[in-house]
Amino acid sequence: MRRIKGRTPRRAEERPAPAAFATPVGERHELGVLGAAVIAAAGGLDPVYLGCEVPADDLVKGVADAEADVLVLGVTGAAPLDAPARELAAVARGLSA
Repeated sequence: MRRIKGRTPRRAEERPAPAAFATPVGERHELGVLGAAVIAAAGGLDPVYLGCEVPADDLVKGVADAEADVLVLGVTGAAPLDAPARELAAVARGLSA
């Protein structure tokens, strides 16, 4: 898990909750989600990059560890969507528990 630094708000009360960025297992194309994290940082948000092809359990743990309010998953149509869909369902179950 890595924080991507951008514009830092002046006061702690201005800082938004972190947003986690990753690709699920089965998705190797990370450039889009990494770019989104960089843009979020440039806009003053607090992105946490969890990585590429991150298993559902690790996504849930990463979101919890980062205390993120948002999880952004990068998925392309370059590969079959069955595996990412299964991972997304597992993440949703883990986050709602």
